[in-house]
Amino acid sequence: MDTSKIKNIIILILLSVNVFLCAVMISDRSQTRSARATAWDAAVAATEKAGISVSEDISGEIETPAVYSLRRGMDSERAWLERVLGSVSCDDLGGNIWFYSSEKGQASVRGTGECDILFNTESFDTGRDAEKTAVRLMKKLGLEPDEDSARISTGSSGVTVGLDCTWQGCRVYNAQMNFTFNEDYLMMISGTRIFDLSVQESHEGVMDELSVMMRFVEVVGEQGFVCSSLNAIEAGYVFSVAVSGEGTLNPVWHFTTDTGDVYINAVTGRMETVR
Repeated sequence: MDTSKIKNIIILILLSVNVFLCAVMISDRSQTRSARATAWDAAVAATEKAGISVSEDISGEIETPAVYSLRRGMDSERAWLERVLGSVSCDDLGGNIWFYSSEKGQASVRGTGECDILFNTESFDTGRDAEKTAVRLMKKLGLEPDEDSARISTGSSGVTVGLDCTWQGCRVYNAQMNFTFNEDYLMMISGTRIFDLSVQESHEGVMDELSVMMRFVEVVGEQGFVCSSLNAIEAGYVFSVAVSGEGTLNPVWHFTTDTGDVYINAVTGRMETVR
């Protein structure tokens, strides 16, 4: 048999193997989807048995985000501050608190992620839309805002726009930056800023949406939380700092009901208090 015929036979064999493997993969995915759909239907049935109707808009296909370990980056911290304050000098006040100052203003940043920036010049005007200005400034601070979370309040000191931080496209429910404007200019930025440096990512010990759904039913019963309908589910994060300068983003499921919001930690299974 000549070489060309042998090559053709080998190619045909390889094609046949690839077709077989693709068929197996498609079959496995189909079975997995079918199993997940069955499990989700069972979770919905258990929820409705507890007297809580589940909106048809909710699906069981939301991925639970991973746990992230974060660390404060001093170089990046100075860099994002200089985007809004210009060239700054910095001083270590102790206790992992750093003070920054420039001609435009001053800032204090703590090892918990809390920060306050005060402006002494008319550096940023409000423009026609305070919310859009706040979004633009938040991006200057190296953060990706959740624009849908914008909260606007008006008081004697001016207009304040609050925006939640996001990580990997998910809201961080307890990390918000607030931008306070007087009639024309930005006066202050304050809030909790998640750290810059991602040290580790892990899915170990994280409950999936089906497990958290069942935990939601248990928590509602245990806490005496009264509701009759579950209207939406969203995956997000809570930010915690156990050691100054080192933080953790733990995945949290946000359940929106007809009587209020419930947050379930996907690692501990406990109900979280947010804001």
